[in-house]
Amino acid sequence: MRVILNRYHEEQAWSDKIRSASTYGSLAVMGVNMLVFLLAIVFIEPWKRRRLAQTFERKVEEMSAQSAELLESKAEALAKRFEGQDRLLSQIMEMVHYNSQVPEADQMAASQTVVTPRDRTEKVPLWMKLKSNQDVAWAMVTSATAAGLVGWLARSYMG
Repeated sequence: MRVILNRYHEEQAWSDKIRSASTYGSLAVMGVNMLVFLLAIVFIEPWKRRRLAQTFERKVEEMSAQSAELLESKAEALAKRFEGQDRLLSQIMEMVHYNSQVPEADQMAASQTVVTPRDRTEKVPLWMKLKSNQDVAWAMVTSATAAGLVGWLARSYMG
């Protein structure tokens, strides 16, 4: 019986040692986990944030440079187009100027003719009477309103 009792006490002692080692091992693993967590928060996360910000800034700068190049090329194309239109307008103005020169014989004949009020009232289309952009805008608004009203009436009449 003594042998069994000694063996029981030895097993209890070993069980306590194993339980104690397991507890200290679990605490050590938990401590290492906390250390890794703190190191990740203190060192790795700021490094990742900086790297992400640098990558984002680089992408923004690249896109900005591309946009600037595109804008510059489009501006140059537009400037060339305006130059072509300026040349065309100057040619048209020269043609109009030279074609509107009245010979002296016609000027003398025009000064001798009498213009009556009836001659002055020529038929001029309505669109030529519009003098400014505001007149054009009002004409467009009025015609759009009239077209909408006619459409509404037709739709209500048709069903």
